[in-house]
Amino acid sequence: MEYLLPCSCGQKTRITAAQAGAQVRCDCGKSLSVPTLRGIRQLETVPPQANAKSATTWSPIHGGLFASGLATASIGIVFLALFGLRYIQLGWHPITHDFTAEVVKAEQERIDKLTPTEALTEWTEEVKGGLGEPEEPPWVKANKVLAGYKNVIRASVIALIGGAFLSIVALLLPRSNVI
Repeated sequence: MEYLLPCSCGQKTRITAAQAGAQVRCDCGKSLSVPTLRGIRQLETVPPQANAKSATTWSPIHGGLFASGLATASIGIVFLALFGLRYIQLGWHPITHDFTAEVVKAEQERIDKLTPTEALTEWTEEVKGGLGEPEEPPWVKANKVLAGYKNVIRASVIALIGGAFLSIVALLLPRSNVI
């Protein structure tokens, strides 16, 4: 509780009970002696500030929630934009489509044009060298990359929604009043 200590200039200086017996300065510059506790209780008290605006402040929890929500949502947006663009670019590329039938048909036409001697020579070279290690077709590899992009896009959307949710929660939590 605060009290008003009068000065000979007509102004009143705010004091507290903790200042009993101490010296304070008035706004006019004059040094005032604060009375004892018994004397302070006889002074006029500071009226409640009914017309003063009370400010609401955020606690560290509010600030932390809001900041982490914004950071998470921002990271989600960046990854969503980056991998969304990559997904769109690769998704429209013809390499992602299975063209096994076209490859088999083209190879069959090439083999049909070989003379018997050329076919025997090619077959002998293939038997001697072997077919090698099996490889995945390029469209299978491209579709695996697309699947990875989809996973990152899903995680980005979740981060964006989660970050927005945290920020909204921070805005809706009750705040403390400071007068």
